[in-house]
Amino acid sequence: MYAGKNAGVLVCFNAKPRDSLLEAKRSLADIKVHGASRLVSPFLPLILVGCMAEMSCEDCREASLHGAETVASERGMIYVETSSKTGFNTESHFFICPLEVARKND
Repeated sequence: MYAGKNAGVLVCFNAKPRDSLLEAKRSLADIKVHGASRLVSPFLPLILVGCMAEMSCEDCREASLHGAETVASERGMIYVETSSKTGFNTESHFFICPLEVARKND
């Protein structure tokens, strides 16, 4: 985990194996425990990014869309799905970060 100067935290996981979402949840717990003072400020957006969105059928993916949305919602995070294969939604999280910082500062 890199925690240098940042404008947001992206926690990415692969939608194919379920273990990837579980690992993302562990990373979020680490951020909460170890990063609270130096990484996560109240103005820093946390975004959960599900990769491989081209796998739209629930039979193809072990990490369900609903499960990922639930993880994000329970932690007050934004959830975004993206696909580097198709180019779907690959830039949205970079636009969301500054908008969320501005929103939280108001």
